[in-house]
Order: sequence, then C-alpha cells, then structure tokens
Amino acid sequence: MGLNSLYILYYTMIVYLDNLNIQFSSLNNLNSTNSILKDSFENYYFYSDEGIFTINNNKIFKLFFDSSKKSDKLDKYNIFIQDSYIKEKKEYFYIPINNIYKKHKFINYKLNDKSPLTLKIIINDNKVDNFYFEISDNSITESIKEDILTFLSILKFC
Repeated sequence: MGLNSLYILYYTMIVYLDNLNIQFSSLNNLNSTNSILKDSFENYYFYSDEGIFTINNNKIFKLFFDSSKKSDKLDKYNIFIQDSYIKEKKEYFYIPINNIYKKHKFINYKLNDKSPLTLKIIINDNKVDNFYFEISDNSITESIKEDILTFLSILKFC
C-alpha cells in the first residue's frame, strides 16, 4: 500500500433522537437486562483543520465521510435519520500537530444477535458523549421501530 492509499468503504444508517441525553447512570438499566447483548471497544480520534484521523492496528488513517439527513417522527420522538458512510479511509503517515485528541469508548447493545439494530453509546472521560442507533439494513422497518422503543423504555425514556 502506498502513501494515502484507499482502504475501505463502510455504509450505515444512523438514527439520532432529538433532545434526549443519556446519563452515565442510565447504563445500569441496560447492563442489568440479561437479554441485551453487549460488546465494547476503544478508538482514538484526532480532530484537526485537515480532517479526522484515527489509529487502527498501529496505522494512521484519515476518514472521509459523506451523508444525507432527513427528519421523521417515531412515537412521541423527533428523530433524524442519516444515511452515512465512510467514503474513503486512507492510510497516512502523520497526524497534524494542531489537533484535538479524544479517546472514545464505544459500547454496543443489541436486543438479539440477529437484529440489524445496534444502540451505540460513546463514552468520553467517563461521560456519555453521544448515543445513536445504527441500522445495518437500508430501511427502518416496524420491527426496528419497536426495538428502538424497547431500548428507550429500558433507558426509562418511555
């Protein structure tokens, strides 16, 4: 692979809920539910004027995103649906000196192993930095909507 070579292409549909924040203590509700599958990993990001960089397997990559967003309603919640993908992930051999470094811990929750829906929670400095639902399918079915509402119920939003 040469300097700045193309690495991968990744597509996902993301659902954000408007004006909802998860408190770190709410994660206990998810962790205490035996039927929820959980995994986690950490990743490092460097935000700079030149773009977003990450480190995977001791290699530096610059991420190139593309997305479109639309709004919708789910039950009583305003949601934003984002078709998002990493257009390119190029290997680089430096990180710009002027950057903001963040170590994110991603915690993924699924109601079952076959579900296309994953609740993704991003922890930064022992605080919930962000959360969203990631859908591996290219449409939101009634089953996915029910699963989102189930998660919100477990988190005590419903």
